[in-house]
Amino acid sequence: EILVDIHSFSLTFEGKRARFVTAIDVTQKVRQRKELEEVSARLKNTNDELNSILENVSEAIFKLDSDSNLIYTSPEFSRVTGYPSEEVLGKRWFDFIHPEDLDVCYDAFGRVFKGKEVMHNIRYRFRHNNGNYRWFSTSATFVLDEHAQPLYGIGISQDVTERKYAE
Repeated sequence: EILVDIHSFSLTFEGKRARFVTAIDVTQKVRQRKELEEVSARLKNTNDELNSILENVSEAIFKLDSDSNLIYTSPEFSRVTGYPSEEVLGKRWFDFIHPEDLDVCYDAFGRVFKGKEVMHNIRYRFRHNNGNYRWFSTSATFVLDEHAQPLYGIGISQDVTERKYAE
């Protein structure tokens, strides 16, 4: 099957009326558009599924750039920290860490971004919006760019305050 786009217009040529007609094969263009629409629909479905997961997961998820600035926080992050996303995005993650836990967090951050390690069970206190500190247990990893350099870090945290005080 060949799909054709036909255009025609009237003109006068050497005093006589004529019709100029063009036929352009658009089969490939139509197929590509259809494929793009299908891929876009699948991408939208995948995006909706991922957003649904992020909206309902019980762990706080955040992304950090290589300067330790928060560039994404999940709804659960906002719930356990008390900070709406718009209040923390662009701020340094370290600014929320208890001073006594900064060395542990600097070490973990360096190991993730410089050493490209995956870290598990990093324990530290994070300042809640009400001023109190909550104990977090975080696993952290990174996403690489096309040059195998860390593009951003991802942290997945649980509030373990009650468990920590029970120990």
